[in-house]
This record gives sequence, structure tokens and C-alpha cells, in this order.
Amino acid sequence: MKTKNILGKKEGDNLISRRGFLELAGISTVMAGGTLAGCAPQQSSELADTSAGSSVSQSPSSPSFLVAPDPIDEAEIAEVIETEVLVIGAGITGISAARSAAESGAKVVVVEKGESYGVRSSKYGAINSSIHKQLGQPELQKAEVVNALQRQMNYRADSQLLNYWADHSGEDFDWWCEPVEFAVLENNTDQPPADAKLWLKPTHWPHDASYDWRSESAPCVIGELAFCPDGHLPVCEANAKVAQDLGAEFIFSTFARQLLKDEDRVTGAIVQAQDGTYSQINASKGVILCCGDLSGDSEMRDYYLPWAADYQTRFTNVDCNGDPTNTGDGHKMGMWVGAVMEDGPLAPMTHNVGVPPAVGVDPFLLLNLDGERFVNEDVSGQDIENALSRQKGHTAFQIIDSQWTEQLEAMPCGMANMTGVVPDDQYTGGGEKTSVKSFEENATFKADTIEELIEMMGLPVETAKASIERYNELARQGVDTDFGKKSTRLFALEKGPYYAFQFNQALILVVMGGLVVDHNNCQALDSERNPIPGLYVAGNTMGGRFLVDYPTVVQGISHSSCMTFGRLAGASAAKA
Repeated sequence: MKTKNILGKKEGDNLISRRGFLELAGISTVMAGGTLAGCAPQQSSELADTSAGSSVSQSPSSPSFLVAPDPIDEAEIAEVIETEVLVIGAGITGISAARSAAESGAKVVVVEKGESYGVRSSKYGAINSSIHKQLGQPELQKAEVVNALQRQMNYRADSQLLNYWADHSGEDFDWWCEPVEFAVLENNTDQPPADAKLWLKPTHWPHDASYDWRSESAPCVIGELAFCPDGHLPVCEANAKVAQDLGAEFIFSTFARQLLKDEDRVTGAIVQAQDGTYSQINASKGVILCCGDLSGDSEMRDYYLPWAADYQTRFTNVDCNGDPTNTGDGHKMGMWVGAVMEDGPLAPMTHNVGVPPAVGVDPFLLLNLDGERFVNEDVSGQDIENALSRQKGHTAFQIIDSQWTEQLEAMPCGMANMTGVVPDDQYTGGGEKTSVKSFEENATFKADTIEELIEMMGLPVETAKASIERYNELARQGVDTDFGKKSTRLFALEKGPYYAFQFNQALILVVMGGLVVDHNNCQALDSERNPIPGLYVAGNTMGGRFLVDYPTVVQGISHSSCMTFGRLAGASAAKA
């Protein structure tokens, strides 16, 4: 295993002041830099004139991240490393790109500012893989899935990119799983073999025969697979080892600061070790930006998503200094050499999951703090959050009576939906089944009468009573003429005890959106939609995948598309 740490000065020392693009136009070599808006290491080369780019403005009010840093003096470069493909970032995307490039015969170097691989979570939303076939899941039609995704995103995503994902995600997932051994559970309530260290569990499988994702107000296809018990780190490590065995070198605790550019071509990057020492990495075939998203940079987030300014972020990966890694490094470095941000609106992943240990976002009655019903509850957690953002206090209560255990069977197979009950001693959490004990323990309020429950919630009594009476009337009629919820999920509240679960504002897990790329090879495009030689972008740094809202049609699509486009970018760069 070839792993190397570049040593040097402490990050933050010897910061160089920034200057505008107009002052810097006209010099032969271009550099672009990364992690923190003020830390800008690079050689004496000049910054590209990106004044034509739609994402870069040079007005006095421009945000600081749109202004490229000064080049780093050549005298500060302690080491020069030669490679063919440089991958910046070692999450799912970077590992996939590194393995793919190495398998294509390229010499590969990967730099990662964390102390290890930047991965978290467990779930993949590929379609039509061999594992899906093994489970007996029906084959999904590409056009149906892609159009359902686009409908949720108002057709603002790149359909050609989504088509590529739909065509390749299944075989790419098979490829991704090759290096590691794991058990495959046949359904989401099975227990793994006693000797299994890693297993793959299907989400919402098997499901009630009446569920047809195509007929849902918030369609969600069946096909998500989750690595258990502790996520997919072992899978990522196994894929990284394949790359390393083929000669790829992973360099951790190292920050990419600026891209190098010779005339029109990106030729490498300047990187900085934790102690501040700079090294130059020359990449004769190309650089792949796999740097993650931008939600950890408050200036970028407020600039691109002003409507989400009051959301807090939740991100667990940190760099070698303990700071979040999701700071838009790749977006900045790319723009500084002429790549452009997509038009947007960018999609924050702000899924509301309700109270997952109870019944999640199952479509029971929701009342806001004014005691009013405000939405068709039979939508995705992302849609619930969007509706909740318009409510007082960003708060609502999910109200349920004692007949809930029978009612779960009618619930949809979507994100954060519960569709059944398991015995308390079999409940493990984190799935699509709850237990009576978990439900009871996680209720915000419980009361014998509706009036008592309303008082506990602190809602206006008469308004809340009228809303519940109206909902019961609709349920008995079997037609929701107010908001259009499916009749099979309209349940009158008429048998105590009664329960309330409080929904609050969700967190931003990641911001989807990034640099415009060519759908054929993940090559970065300039403002004229021409490819930038030597520069590739994949994962959460790339644009075109998800806009407006992160779609819940395919649960886990973010991870699978990171894997798929990382593989594509790696192979493309290796063949350049």
C-alpha cells in the first residue's frame, strides 16, 4: 500500500492576499486554489481570465471565493511529484475515480485533506444490478425512472447525465462490490449470518403487493441497498486497495490549494501539507476534482442558496485540522481556471424524517402551530420540509390514534416511511419497521383524549379541534377534497389514546450542485460549453445531477451517482 503524508507548515501560515482577475489576466500559466478562501498556495503563474464565465463576477461586491488567490512563489515548492492522473478527494467519488484510472493503466496520485477516506453512511440507489436480480426485484425501465426524477426537479437536471447513470449504475455497483465479501439479506427484516462481518440489506423489500411507485404522489422506486452494520467504509477501503495494488498513491492530510494551467490545459495542482509545506503535482493526463460539496462554506452557501440561510448543516467528515471537509474546494479551484457553476437553483438535501424511531414521515395528520392542516401529508420527506418551511416556528405535529399498528400496512415505501411493526425484541432501529415500544418511547405527547393532546401541544384549542373534525369527516367520506391525499391513507382519529410527534426544521446534509460537465466524460466545461483540457469533475463537485430539490425517487442515488461518475471520470482522464 502506497500511502504518503507530505509534511510542512501549519495551515494558515504565510497567507497571501488576493487580487482581482483583471490584474492577473495575460500571464502564460494559470493556477487555482482551494480549501480556505484566504489560503492560497501556488507558483508564479497567472490566473485565467474568467470574466466570460457566468459564475464569476468581478464587481466590488463579488463574494471572496470568486476571486482567485495569488500564485504561490516557485521558491516555496519543496517537492515536485510526477503522475498521469491526479485525483483530489478520497470519498466515494475519488476512490472510484482512482480505481478506474488505475485499471485503465494510468499512474495515479490521490490527495485527501482528511486523515483517512472521507466516507459516511451506507446506502446506494443503483438500478438493475445483479444483486437486484438476485433478490427478485423487477427490472426498472430507464426512461420511467429518469422522467420521475426530472419531474421532482422541474426538469432542470441534465437528462443525458441521468441517462448515463441509469444505463450504468447497476453494472457499476456490481464493479464496486467486487473487491469485498458480504452477505446479501433477502428482506429488510432478516438477520445476518452469525459469521457475517458485512452484509447488504434491501430497503422496503419485499413490500406490499398493492404498492406501485408509479401511482404515488411522491414516487419512490424499490431498489435501495444498505451496507450494514456500520456503513460502507469497508467497501470503500477495499476499492482503494484495488487502486493501490495497481500503483495508485494516496496522500492524506494534504490540501489541494490551486490548479496549474499551461495555456488552455490544466496540468496539475499545488498541494499543501498539514504543516504548510507546498508540493507541486504534475498530472500529464488530467486532474479530477472529487472534493465534495460546498455547504460547509457559509459564504458560498449563502450566495448560492440564500433561501436556506437559516438552516444548520450536519457533516461529520473533518480534515486533518478538525475542520469540515465540505468547503467547496473543487468548485472554487475549477472556477478559478475557467469552469462555470451551473445555473441552479442548487438543491440542499434537507429531508425531514419526522421521528424515525416511531413512524417517520408516514402520512398521518399534520397540524401547524396555528392548529391548521397545511399540506397533503402523503409526500416525501423533502416535500414535507419544503411545506414546513412556510409554517410558524418551522414546526408541526403528526397526530395518530391507537389504531396505528394496523394502518402502517397502507403506508408508502418511501424515504423515512414505516410500513410495519416488529416485536420489541426484534427491533434494531434504522429500518422500515418500528416497534410498539419504540413508538411509545418516542412520542412527544400522549393523551387519553384529543382535547388533552391539543392542550399538551399548545395549539389553539378551537382551531385544532375543528381541523381534526374536518379531517375525520374527510376520512369517513374517503375523499380528501382539501389536499388530495390518497383515500387508502386517510384514517379518522377516533380511538384513544392519542399521540403527537413533533416535526422540526431539518438539517442540511449536503448541497447538490456544482461545475458544468460534459455528460460523455465528466470533463469540465467553460462558459462557452467547451471542454477544459485536463480537467474532470465528479461527485458532489459536479453539476447536472440534482437541482431544485434532491430527489427522493431513488433513495441513495447520491452515493451511486458518485460511484458511477467517479468511474467515468477516472477512465476518461486515463485515456486522455
